[in-house]
Amino acid sequence: MSNKDLKKLNEQELEKALEISLSVKTPSEEIVKSVTPWRKAMTMALLGIAFTLLTPDLFFLNYILPAIGIPLLLFGFRRLRNDGKEFKACYIISIVKVICCICNLFYNSTIYASGDCGSAASIGLLCLSLTCSLALIIALTLAIRKTQLKANLPVKMKGPVAMIILYIVLLILALLGMAVPIIGWVIIISYIAILVNLHKVIKSIDTAGYVIESATAKIPDKVIGIFLLVVTVASIVCGYLFFHDYDMQWKEFSQKEHTSVSEIKENLKNLGFPEKVLNDMSKEDIEACKDAVSVYSESEEWSVDESIDILGFKVSPDDPETKEIRFTHVLLLLDAERNKWRYIHYFEWINGDNFYGTEAIQIWHNYGAEWIDYDSFIGKVLFTENGRTYASPYYSFGNESYKNDDAILGGLYTEAFARFSFPSGNLKQRGYVSYVGGPNSRTFTGSWINYNHQKTWLQYPVTSAAKSRQTDLSFDNGAFIVVDDVFLFHTETKKFD
Repeated sequence: MSNKDLKKLNEQELEKALEISLSVKTPSEEIVKSVTPWRKAMTMALLGIAFTLLTPDLFFLNYILPAIGIPLLLFGFRRLRNDGKEFKACYIISIVKVICCICNLFYNSTIYASGDCGSAASIGLLCLSLTCSLALIIALTLAIRKTQLKANLPVKMKGPVAMIILYIVLLILALLGMAVPIIGWVIIISYIAILVNLHKVIKSIDTAGYVIESATAKIPDKVIGIFLLVVTVASIVCGYLFFHDYDMQWKEFSQKEHTSVSEIKENLKNLGFPEKVLNDMSKEDIEACKDAVSVYSESEEWSVDESIDILGFKVSPDDPETKEIRFTHVLLLLDAERNKWRYIHYFEWINGDNFYGTEAIQIWHNYGAEWIDYDSFIGKVLFTENGRTYASPYYSFGNESYKNDDAILGGLYTEAFARFSFPSGNLKQRGYVSYVGGPNSRTFTGSWINYNHQKTWLQYPVTSAAKSRQTDLSFDNGAFIVVDDVFLFHTETKKFD
């Protein structure tokens, strides 16, 4: 059979040709190189390692590269799994890495990726993935050493051992949360040098004419690849559909609960407390307002898309024809001597909107405050469906400290955040937040509310409205948009700005 004819045969046909040739004479070096799966399998494995070790957080490459590289590892070691227990170990570990990769892609399509609902799963997946990567390189190093001995080649282990050391360094840096640019460049250069060395070792084994028994593949790689792709896409879709929001504690709400606080409620109405706000408050929150001496309120309506300018402030609020959200601010004087006030921000969706996951209220509490009662935060969210009203406490509500790395506005912040989710549709979604504080001036007081609204489901990895706001101080950030409103109240003239 000529060399030209050999090139036209696929791998299985070439193996048959080799069996026939072996019964007659020793095959030529070219035939041996053509039938052995060593080079193709190890090339796929080496590419898999290259794609999975260094994954830059740029253009989603930290998700795309492992999703390509890990299946390559599986396909490569699948061919070599019968050539010793070391390669079989590599094959088993690559299967575990495939499962971890799919689980990680699914996890990042759920609200749990934001860290709002705990991060134990994220830490567990990271540790398992790093451990598997290190175990894979150790097993591969042992497999290469054994293969060199079988091929009667001098044992050269500088590249594989250097790869083990590099993985250990990366594991330590990952656990310590370190990301130093200089160290990063040193690692990248070292990584490229190690890959080149590994490629030379693999080529030397292939050139020596080392023959292995290719593992029988009952299911083609293409079929397995399509199956993994379908499973991955299906898991991500499930994440978006069923794990995109907070687990709220919705219960039917009725004003009949207000019977025990009817006198307080009537007194507040007489002081000028907006009735619609009172009707949505829980009896405990109404009791918290029983010491009110004076009540002041104002309302403003905003269009979500037209409410933000470059500096983060609203421009010409009367211009937009379509108003989507209304804020009603209620200010209660509780103690004139101590200059003690209760601030209430009530929000309601006028025309309804689509809700895709999470919402958040950010309070720059007590604009210019001298003191704040951090135990006084109260509030809840509500919606009405088929004539019935349902209410739930916030998923979380309280002061949070966070660090923002923005070059201009970055720094350490401590602010109040209320996290929640709404069912989608025009269901008269609404809610309120409230707290107690005292201004640093006898002439004015105020409070600022930022409503962080998720305007689309299209984001990856999934983050929450609150986390988005904490990491990006802009008012239009990808899947989220901020509607802000502030009131300033002049205590001498009893007027709002």
